[in-house]
Amino acid sequence: MYAGNPLHTELMACLEGAKAAMSLGASHFILETDAQHVVWAMQGDDFRLAMVGGIVHKLKLLLAHAIVIK
Repeated sequence: MYAGNPLHTELMACLEGAKAAMSLGASHFILETDAQHVVWAMQGDDFRLAMVGGIVHKLKLLLAHAIVIK
């Protein structure tokens, strides 16, 4: 896997961690990171045109499907 920058690496780690949690059957989990840029990317739309925009979009979609409200 090619890592363009530290933000890309951290986002990929979050994405793979969320996928792993879901593959184990977890539907509720907390995604923690110490990278402020990842938090900003997940909270807003500022990164959608950035190089990492696709990863941010995938992660947001994955997390949206992981949350089940009953």
